[in-house]
This record gives sequence, C-alpha cells and structure tokens, in this order.
Amino acid sequence: MRTKTAALIIAATVVPSLLLTPRAGAGFPGANGMIAFSRTVKKNTDIWVVDPRSGDKVRLTRTKRAREGMPEWNAEGTQIAYSRCGRGQFSNCDLWVMGADGSDKTQLTSTPEVQETWPAWSPDGTMIAYTSNAADVFQDIWVMDADGSNQTRLTVNEAFDAFPEWSP
Repeated sequence: MRTKTAALIIAATVVPSLLLTPRAGAGFPGANGMIAFSRTVKKNTDIWVVDPRSGDKVRLTRTKRAREGMPEWNAEGTQIAYSRCGRGQFSNCDLWVMGADGSDKTQLTSTPEVQETWPAWSPDGTMIAYTSNAADVFQDIWVMDADGSNQTRLTVNEAFDAFPEWSP
C-alpha cells in the first residue's frame, strides 16, 4: 500500500511538471530539411518550423487558449504530428496531425480528461506511437494507425512510460 501511495504522489508531482515545463520541443528535420519546434509567447505555445540554412521561421498554429507542442515529422517530411493541450496543469491533451505547411489540421484523438502526448511516427508512416494516461494514472505507451484508428495500449505497469521512438 505504501508503494502505491508513494508512486501516486510521485506521479502527481512529476508528470505535471514534465507536461508543463517549457522546452524547445524540436523535432528532427523531415525529408524537407525543415526543423519543427514549439515556442511559447504570451502564455500560448504554438508549432513553428525553421529552415536551418536560411533561419527563416514560419508559425504553423495559432490556437487560442491551448498549448501545442511535441512536433514530430513523418519520414517524408509532409506531415507533423503534435499534441494540443488546454492551458491548465491537468488539462486534456489530444493528438493532431497537419501538413508541413500548417494546412489540413486533423484531430486524431478526442479523449476528455486524458493526456495523450509525445507522438512518434513509424518509419513507414502508417502508425504513430504515443503516451496516454487513458487506462490509469500513469502514462503508458500506445500505438495507433496514422488516421487515429486502432488505438492499442502496449505497456501496462505502475510506472511512467514516455518518449516513444521507433527503430529505423
């Protein structure tokens, strides 16, 4: 019982700080050579891209009262998966995908009071790995098809599982 209580206390204090801590949130360049990153200005966090050769930056999202971050390029450099969260500490976070130019924003998950974060495209672009606390208070690793269907939980334990990455 003490172990479960201690784990819940740790999760309640560590997880929110990881989710809310400002970070660069840069994704590796896709095939187009651009770098995606998140930037916080006046309490809004949005997705941007920068050309590493010229330094030219373009803002791709402008959602009010939301924090958008954790951008991840697909292998072709044509799409970016990302997490959109509310402003509050324990806000809902859903996964979205958009075109490399910020067009065609599509919500992949719609789970009130659940935090789905850290998307990672499979090398062939057919799946996205991510973290979710949908099944319990701890983050677990899940996968889904690139269109948001077939969501499947992969890890089940009383630990914080995060930062999924695919092998090339």
